[in-house]
Parts: sequence; C-alpha cells; structure tokens
Amino acid sequence: MDAQSSAALESTRELVTEFRAQVQRTADWLNSTPLDQLARATDGPSIADRAYSSNLAIVRSTEAITGGASRDLPRLAVHGVGSQLAVVGEELAAVAETSTDAIAADLALMARISDLLSLRTNS
Repeated sequence: MDAQSSAALESTRELVTEFRAQVQRTADWLNSTPLDQLARATDGPSIADRAYSSNLAIVRSTEAITGGASRDLPRLAVHGVGSQLAVVGEELAAVAETSTDAIAADLALMARISDLLSLRTNS
C-alpha cells in the first residue's frame, strides 16, 4: 500500500469514528427529547420530520457508495426516529469502512456529519 492509499484509509477511519459519535449523540438527543417537541412544527418541518430527512439522506449515501438499488425507508412514529438513525447510521459506517472508493465514502460521511450537527443545533 502506498502512502497516498494509507492516508486515504486513515482519513476514512477518522471520519467513520466521528460519524459514529455524531450518530450516537444525535440518536441520544432524539430519544431524550419530549415527544411533543419532536412532533411540533414551528417555522418549518418538525424535528421528527427533519430527523427522517437526515435518516433518508444517510440511506441514499449508503446506496450511492454501494451502488445498490434505491430502497424505501419506512416513516416511523415520532418516538422511533432516534432508533432508526442508529440503525441506518451504522449501515453507512460499515459500508464506508469497507468501501474501495475512499473519496466517495469521505464525502458522504462529511455531508451526513454536517446534517446531524445541523439537526441538533438548529432545533
């Protein structure tokens, strides 16, 4: 393995670690937020709606990296969005760790980390 490949793998590992941390923080935050607050829409979509959109973006990123077919993501009740995030987030992390396209994996992870930070800070 050359130095460039080694650096790319290290970058992906660091991003996967950060992504998993952000997924865990966001899932914990969603699971501890009162249900009425998750469901309340004020000045735009509710937190639950925004969380579902983030979850769907994670699924689409996973599909883009794997080249897999598009799949439906069920719309869960408000109390399920944090758990759904934990599941789809781990799927993306696992795919990114084993991807042969480090650039695509890194870009997907960075975009999804940004989404999760935005969800928590703008709610």
